[in-house]
Amino acid sequence: MIRPQRQTIAQEWTTIPFGVTAVAQPISGSLGPSSLITTLIFSVPITAANSVFIGPNSGVSLTNGLEIPAGSPQEIRINNERELVEIESPMLDLLLALTCRRVQSDTVPIITWDVSNIWIIATGNTAITIGIFKEMWS
Repeated sequence: MIRPQRQTIAQEWTTIPFGVTAVAQPISGSLGPSSLITTLIFSVPITAANSVFIGPNSGVSLTNGLEIPAGSPQEIRINNERELVEIESPMLDLLLALTCRRVQSDTVPIITWDVSNIWIIATGNTAITIGIFKEMWS
């Protein structure tokens, strides 16, 4: 079987140290939907005295947030289905040649995290690390 030659693209990702406090704060004010972030990993060291809690706004609290316990990294991921958008243009060109009329294409959105709307809080000062992974094929 002959495999096509494909471009290799390295996954872009970074880690950011983050100091969580007893006052809710956004993870990042600059990473909006156009940053194409689809995966985050929250790592609270096993030696941390506190869990941390995440939520969708500044109202996140210890009672309504999603808990991330110490020593148990948690991943939140959006799975965008592969749509093979790279073949859309050649297929539309072929259809134009066969039917002599242009066909409107559908656009498939990509769903990403708005990291500026992920808020975090803890009962006390807690140092964590957040891994941020960008969608690569969009």
